[in-house]
Amino acid sequence: LTELEHLTLKNNMLQGSIPQELVNLKKLVTLDLTECFLTGTLPQRFESSQLMTLLLANNAISSRFFEADDSPHLQSIKEIRMENNLLTGTLHGPTITHMPHLETLSLSANDFSGLLPGEALGSLPSLHYLYVDTNHFVGPLPGQLAQVGRSQILELWVQDNALSGTVPASYVRFDQLHDFFIDGNKLTGALPPDICGPEINSDFFSNVPPEAERN
Repeated sequence: LTELEHLTLKNNMLQGSIPQELVNLKKLVTLDLTECFLTGTLPQRFESSQLMTLLLANNAISSRFFEADDSPHLQSIKEIRMENNLLTGTLHGPTITHMPHLETLSLSANDFSGLLPGEALGSLPSLHYLYVDTNHFVGPLPGQLAQVGRSQILELWVQDNALSGTVPASYVRFDQLHDFFIDGNKLTGALPPDICGPEINSDFFSNVPPEAERN
């Protein structure tokens, strides 16, 4: 299977950890092991420099998110989905900066803590979808997430953490933002007026009677 490029085994009862043989595949482009009852630790290195899609959601995978800056998969990865696992620790900013093509990062419902690495995440020119809700992140919402010329976020989910402070005024740079969830934190102050447009979270109001006010 050394030439294998796409492997999809989602919704099975595989159990055990991710085999090292899969991690070592050098031409792997897609790996989908969603909801497979997997345990064990997250491999820090995937040897394929062509890996674009890594789907490991809804398992019981533990340990920390990627921290090996020289892992071959970092330069090619576009989509990472690891929600509903047992991942812990902080997000390693220097490693995230080595993912220049990352478009989707889904880490919801894990056990992450510490500060959000706003400068690292904000440096990614292709990042559109960021889901870090239902963890234990603390500190402020990072204003560096919205960097001039790189603010492409479309969906930002940070609800159900322990974030504090105010919503940064720089978030008005997310001019295409349509999903922004911040409930269940310790935030204070007023929202920047320009971020309160009718397109934000509009899916919540698609069936609201015309005579009702959006509040």
